[in-house]
Amino acid sequence: MPSLASTLSRAATAESYAAALEKMVGVPAAVRHVANYSEVYWSRENIPAAQSWLNRQLSPGKPGDVRVDFGPVVYPVAARRALPYVVGLLVAGYVAGKLL
Repeated sequence: MPSLASTLSRAATAESYAAALEKMVGVPAAVRHVANYSEVYWSRENIPAAQSWLNRQLSPGKPGDVRVDFGPVVYPVAARRALPYVVGLLVAGYVAGKLL
């Protein structure tokens, strides 16, 4: 069982994430506390509004006044996660080429 301090810290962190997401998206996010983790989520009623916000962010058009570049953060993580699959496909292709 987690200590009281770690549980309170986790709860405060989750509530902070929910508040930041609400400020950013404009849709209130909820927090669910389970024994080993806390989950930030949107209720069924708020999911369409959150999806609408995300679609507006991803749609082509004139960029807004504030732009956040997630590339340096997302690309290395995506590359590390995809690398084993790419190597596996290359090896499978090489082996299949030798067998056929």
